[in-house]
Amino acid sequence: MVTQNQQDSTMQPRPSHPRAATHPPPRPYAQRPARQFVPLGMTLTRAFEKLRDGGLIVALAPRPLPHPIPPHFCSHEHCLYHQTQGHDTERCSALQHAIQDLIDSGLVNLAGPSVTTNPLPTHSTHVVPPPLSLQ
Repeated sequence: MVTQNQQDSTMQPRPSHPRAATHPPPRPYAQRPARQFVPLGMTLTRAFEKLRDGGLIVALAPRPLPHPIPPHFCSHEHCLYHQTQGHDTERCSALQHAIQDLIDSGLVNLAGPSVTTNPLPTHSTHVVPPPLSLQ
């Protein structure tokens, strides 16, 4: 049994050509150069702790462990930035990128100590006489 709606849909003329694609053609893949990271002069763990204590970075909310556990998953390693196991903080690429973003934005300055910007404190010039035995 055919209903009126089915008859109407089958009787409608179909276009003789398929619809033209509305999406632009894909661009050729251009590989980006690898990101250059500024040497921190300390471990990623220490850098994370200093930035966290300074309020410049916060640990991410922990996510549940993947299921099934992938073969490269290291349950004995823990990442402070991700607050979960699976990889070590020293090998956390997300943390490395987050720190580099802070450096690139100017929020973190890794310049070494400078005599002009951070001089040593002035010392008093008290002279200590030599011992009596040397006089």
